[in-house]
Amino acid sequence: MPFYCNHYYANADLSLFVGDAVKDIVLISVDENGGTKLTTLARHNTTWKYQRSHCHPNFSWDGKKILYSADTDDTHDNIFLVEVPKELL
Repeated sequence: MPFYCNHYYANADLSLFVGDAVKDIVLISVDENGGTKLTTLARHNTTWKYQRSHCHPNFSWDGKKILYSADTDDTHDNIFLVEVPKELL
């Protein structure tokens, strides 16, 4: 992959990848010529401190949403659901 992320997951047709970068959830779109574009979808703000949760973003079954987790403070693990921008679908 041309961009660094801890984990990558692809949508069903392999045209879009989601990854957890150091501070952000990013989308990587792939065009018909193999070119790529990085788009920041959200800041995950995980602490990485306790290793009890990892972002591990993944696509919903229909590919329109991204689900990820983050431990944004010292006591809570949170789950977030964000929509994939329509222009990237």
